[in-house]
Amino acid sequence: MPLLHFAFGSLAREKLFTEQIDAFCEKILTPMRLRASICPEFLPILNNSGAQWAIPNSAQVTPYGGVTFRESINSPPVALAPADVWMLCFANLPIRKLRQWPHAEHYGKLAIVFKNSFRSQVNAKAVSYYQLHELQHDPKVIAYNEAIKQKQQVEELAQELLAYRKPAKLWPEFRQLFGLTSIQNNPNGLTVEHITYSRYQDGYEFFTEAESRIVTDENNQHIPFNECDVLKIITPSPEEKNHIQNWLMKNWTIQPPVIIYPT
Repeated sequence: MPLLHFAFGSLAREKLFTEQIDAFCEKILTPMRLRASICPEFLPILNNSGAQWAIPNSAQVTPYGGVTFRESINSPPVALAPADVWMLCFANLPIRKLRQWPHAEHYGKLAIVFKNSFRSQVNAKAVSYYQLHELQHDPKVIAYNEAIKQKQQVEELAQELLAYRKPAKLWPEFRQLFGLTSIQNNPNGLTVEHITYSRYQDGYEFFTEAESRIVTDENNQHIPFNECDVLKIITPSPEEKNHIQNWLMKNWTIQPPVIIYPT
């Protein structure tokens, strides 16, 4: 199955299609490399049964310069703590299924498609998606939390949980319970801010992305490829298709097929 890497979707969301194509040619096709970026993933933390959990957005500054939480509930069995991971992401699905793929508006319709042989070459792996209620019984989650207590193999087990695992959905708990509380002491006094995972709307279905990824690090941000690794290129419209085809004829010795995003 091919790997589809959607490029510069943020420009597409702003309707900057010319800038998107220019960035694609300049930063991907010319150097023949992909660049990883930091994305948040989540470490499952087991909570103590019967403990109380402060609701983050109920925080308020007291008259005496402290901070208190006005509301609390019984702790959820598992909390999800954000952690940054360097990664390069792909959609792992047949091109014919793009017609029903629900994420084109977010990621755009410009993609470079790699042959299956490239997957093995760069060790791209499919992401598995978990349900929140299953985590308290997950052997890896239990092992990780035991490692925290024993202060052994914590980083190794954390990497296992973060690298190729993802929530199936953006559950409401991300905003209601798992957000961070930022407390800052400014010249005018304390300020409290509730910081949540805000890249997607509640209920966003991560599992429908059909993601595969390469996990890397800050010192290895770029993944090179060769012309022969490219199966084809997908563009949003005939205009972008012609632009890419002309660019390839002038700059590459191999011209992979350029197609328009299926609708």
